[in-house]
Amino acid sequence: MVVTVFVCEILRLDLGVRTACVAALMVMTSPIGSVSSSSFERLTAVLGGCVVAVLVQLVGAGLRRLIGGGEKMAAEGP
Repeated sequence: MVVTVFVCEILRLDLGVRTACVAALMVMTSPIGSVSSSSFERLTAVLGGCVVAVLVQLVGAGLRRLIGGGEKMAAEGP
């Protein structure tokens, strides 16, 4: 857990610390099968999910720029 928090802090991923800790805990506590194969499967699933999330964010940002509402939405806030 300490390594996970440390890496998130170095990469300035403050909002992802909680999710990263939960993912690390899930990978480390696997009662089924060998630890290495289960860890690898969960690691690839988590990394795949992260890649999809980043792609969705990039596509959304690109669409906002195309539509022209990015400045207005950024000024209004969440």
